[in-house]
Amino acid sequence: MTRSKFNWGHGIALAIFIFIIFILSFVFRTFFDPRLDHAMESKEYYKEDLEFPLEEKRRENAAALTQNINLMVTPDGLWIHFPKDMDHKKIKAKLIMHCLANKKFDIEKDLTLDSISYLIPGKELRKSRYSFKLDWDYDTIPYQYKSKFNL
Repeated sequence: MTRSKFNWGHGIALAIFIFIIFILSFVFRTFFDPRLDHAMESKEYYKEDLEFPLEEKRRENAAALTQNINLMVTPDGLWIHFPKDMDHKKIKAKLIMHCLANKKFDIEKDLTLDSISYLIPGKELRKSRYSFKLDWDYDTIPYQYKSKFNL
């Protein structure tokens, strides 16, 4: 009776088996890990797609400004500074911030400005990567500012 020995064919089969187990573990973790959210960034994707020409006009108007939105992260939170030549009482703004790690920390609000700057308190923010979108109207002219940043 001969004893079977480990040969190169067994090694290749074992390597393929280990590789398959490795890939399947990533697939399993991706689908079943509750910390990972697989939702689209927006639930109204098609509606936003129809509004794209207006968004393009908003971005063009913002690019034509001599001074655009300035974001500053401080220990107090996130400061949004509007252009200094605008009267803050005439600005109507809507802020949308998507936390790319967890949608529970998304922020959507209409901004009421008391000055040319607006503070989002640090307690509302989490250390994560954010997608930032600010739409605002000034004297019936629409503007938009988009950015991504880490906190």
